Amino acid sequence: MLNMLRHLWRFYRCNRKRLRHPYLSNTSIGDLESVSPTARITNCKIDGEVSISDHCVLEECRLCGGSRVTIGRRSILSGPISIVAELNSVTIGAFCSIAPHVEIWEPLHDHRRISTYFMRTAFFGESYKNDMVSSGAVQIGNDVWIGTRA
Repeated sequence: MLNMLRHLWRFYRCNRKRLRHPYLSNTSIGDLESVSPTARITNCKIDGEVSISDHCVLEECRLCGGSRVTIGRRSILSGPISIVAELNSVTIGAFCSIAPHVEIWEPLHDHRRISTYFMRTAFFGESYKNDMVSSGAVQIGNDVWIGTRA
């Protein structure tokens, strides 16, 4: 019962905030606290710790992970685009343009082991993060253009 009340409260809280955001359309978003009210977000799925700055345009984007994803001011992400940040953050600077079919994945499979399969998770019940490695945070500077399927 308590779990159901928590879900209802979260649903109410998210919908109440969604009504206040003027440019949010057909989008699933966990928390609007760090999303600028001037950002235009359409057909997106946003989970986790995501910060979207002023006057950004996001269309058909999937932003998720256990670490922070930051989109700088006036950047345009015209999807479908996937950005996954599990172990370290992903930062996209200001005035960036990212074309359709771009995927930015911060975590990697650990190729130094016998198998790249998530064995610790599947067989030992450990966290899936123990099966991943990372080369560090992904940082895309200001005024960068990334073309289709890059």
